[in-house]
Parts: sequence; structure tokens; C-alpha cells
Amino acid sequence: RGLARRKAVLVISHRLANVADARRIYVLEQGAVVGAGTHDELLSSCGTYRDLWSAQRELERFGEVRHEAL
Repeated sequence: RGLARRKAVLVISHRLANVADARRIYVLEQGAVVGAGTHDELLSSCGTYRDLWSAQRELERFGEVRHEAL
């Protein structure tokens, strides 16, 4: 994050929490760009991003609940 204040940084990630604060996010589906914008813009305008974000949040919550039960 510190480097990104001074330089352009390209992050490729399947974990969307890693890029949620980025100024610009590009969403790829089968090699094609299907969305571009900020996290909030994509949540409201890109079904692919919104579905992935929701699925990942659900999995993270499942892991937290499962961990607490152990």
C-alpha cells in the first residue's frame, strides 16, 4: 500500500478483499473484461464482481464460525 502511493501497482488476485481499496479494479471473466471501477461501483454495476464478493464473504464467515466452534 505504501508503494502504491508513489508508483503504479498491478495486483492480480482471486481474493477480492486484497483489491477492494484499489482506485481501479478490472473484472475478468473467461479472458474478457466484464467490469471496471472502484469496489463500490462494481458492487452496484457488475453482477460477476458482486456474486464473487458475496461468495467470498460467505466463505470467510463460514471459516470464522467453524473456527469459533472448535
